[in-house]
Amino acid sequence: MWPFDRNSKKVISPAVAAATLDLHAHSELPNEDFPNLKSDVVGKLNTMLYFTRAAIIIQWLRLVIATSQDTKWRAILESFERLTFPSDPIEGIEIVRYVNDLIALTTRSQAFTAKTDVADFQLHREMRLWWEEWLKPISSDDSIIEEIGNQFGLFLLLHIVDETKTLGELVSSTGADTAAA
Repeated sequence: MWPFDRNSKKVISPAVAAATLDLHAHSELPNEDFPNLKSDVVGKLNTMLYFTRAAIIIQWLRLVIATSQDTKWRAILESFERLTFPSDPIEGIEIVRYVNDLIALTTRSQAFTAKTDVADFQLHREMRLWWEEWLKPISSDDSIIEEIGNQFGLFLLLHIVDETKTLGELVSSTGADTAAA
C-alpha cells in the first residue's frame, strides 16, 4: 500500500517522506466515479480533494509535532508545505487560508460522523451543511453545488472521513521510516 518497502527498514530523509505524502495527496478519483458531471467539474473536485488531503496531512503532522520531541516531524511538515504551497507570496497566503479552512472542515466532519447519539435528520443536516461549504469553490451557482451535493455529497464526505484515517496511518508509517532531522 505504501510507496516504499516497509520490510526494508530503509531510513528515508524528511524530504522523501514529504514527497511520499504529496504523492498520495495527488491521487485522483476517476471520472467514472462521477457520472453525469462534466470533466472540468471532476477536475475541480480532484483539485479540492488534493488540497483536502494536504490539509489532513498537515493536521496529522501538527498533531504529532505537538506530542513529540523528535525534530524529524517538523522537517517533514516543512518539506511537505514547500511542496504544497506556491512560492508566490500572494497566491501562497490564499492557499494557506484555504487549507486552514479545509482543516477546520475535516475536523468538523470527523466530529459529527463519530457521533452515535444524533438523530438522522440532525446528521443529514450537518452533512448537507458540510458538503455545501466544501463544494463552494466549484461554482458560484448554488444550483450546481446542490446538484453535485445531492448526487455525490455523502460519497465525498465518507471518502474524506476514510482518507483522514488512511492518511493518519501513512503519516505515522512514513515518519517511522524517516531519519531524525
